[in-house]
Amino acid sequence: MALPSETLLGADSQCKRLLLPAVLLASMAAAELLLFPEDLNRLPGSSIRWRISGGPSGYVNYTWYRANASIEANMLVSYISSPPSWIPGPANAGWENVTQKGYLTITELEFGDAGNYSIVVTGIEGSQEDTGQIQVWGKPDSYSVSPARDNHGIQEVGAISCL
Repeated sequence: MALPSETLLGADSQCKRLLLPAVLLASMAAAELLLFPEDLNRLPGSSIRWRISGGPSGYVNYTWYRANASIEANMLVSYISSPPSWIPGPANAGWENVTQKGYLTITELEFGDAGNYSIVVTGIEGSQEDTGQIQVWGKPDSYSVSPARDNHGIQEVGAISCL
């Protein structure tokens, strides 16, 4: 952002008196809340720690939801920073938790844990929300590889089947 010219910032200019409050307000604005990474891909039985960055700071509340954050029944867990307390929500299955930094932890992922997750961070500056997705993939028990032939008997393509 470029500063106004010296003519506008002269001693008698009202612009000079407005510039400092505007700069202070801009620097106090919260950074955008982001999940890191936005999407997670894991195997059943693995654990995750979903990090966040940005968002309101200071005394904040972190609340994680499975699916839609506007529905209270989807709340997994909430952390309130002052006084420090953790509140499990109606959708909490017992293996979801939130750290003091707002990170979501899930131990022993199951296929049913796949889906969209939302976090809402609320502080004195307001609240911000972000959404990401967890995919839980299974390993096939076995697989087979078979060659495919064209009309000339030359192997060009193969087929892989999960059993």
